[in-house]
Amino acid sequence: MHLNNIGKQIKKLNISNNKITIKFIDQSRILTSFDVIKKYHLKEGKYVNKKILDEIINDNLMVKYKTYLLKICAKHEYNEKEIEDKLFNKGLNKYQINELIKFLKNRKLIDDETYIESYFRVYSNKNHSIKKIKNNLINKGFSYEDISSLKSSYKDEYKKAEKILIKKLKTYDKLSYFYKRKKAYAYLVNEQFDDELINDVVSTNIIYSQELEMKNLRREYSIAYYKYHYKYLGELCNKKVIQYLLKKGYSIENIRIIEKEY
Repeated sequence: MHLNNIGKQIKKLNISNNKITIKFIDQSRILTSFDVIKKYHLKEGKYVNKKILDEIINDNLMVKYKTYLLKICAKHEYNEKEIEDKLFNKGLNKYQINELIKFLKNRKLIDDETYIESYFRVYSNKNHSIKKIKNNLINKGFSYEDISSLKSSYKDEYKKAEKILIKKLKTYDKLSYFYKRKKAYAYLVNEQFDDELINDVVSTNIIYSQELEMKNLRREYSIAYYKYHYKYLGELCNKKVIQYLLKKGYSIENIRIIEKEY
């Protein structure tokens, strides 16, 4: 039987920078640690069977990925599923992944309950809705049961929605009242706030102002007029202008008032 099928004989152990290179008679080599040498009682001239060789290779792999995990966990907080996915994508098997997860848990570097609480606190402070936070956690691999304890009062949700809407309203200044409400509603729906709360927040923070409405309408009327009067004449031009303004959310009554100014 070929030597590679039953094991290999150690030719020499080279020590450098706290690392040991195991050199075999067949010229192959393995870089390992003092712990591995001690664990398997390795020394020059010793035959190492294939089972032990596989265990040494696995031990070296575990050391490599423990170092990797310690490094990434020092920079960012991960949950168990995220770690599992990272290790699976690197080609590790289920047993290896479980061992590494256990390693992190023993050092309290991953704790899903703590992760959920921390995630909820951080993103609540960023004014994310409770529904958005829960959906993001579900997407990270948590179950509905895992996140069932997360709660947020109507008052807290209202404050969050109002804060982000007030900031967003600055970009809606030149819109009609109708479109301002429409875009505000769509924005808060996208942020996953509840419909009733959205209606309350929008109604409180977007108040109709005839002065502002007419100011914006005059600007839009000028844009529409200069856009169409070169292409169309008379009533056809007026019709195109009115259609343009209606699509922008302005009322026909206000359009007729501005129309008389031109």
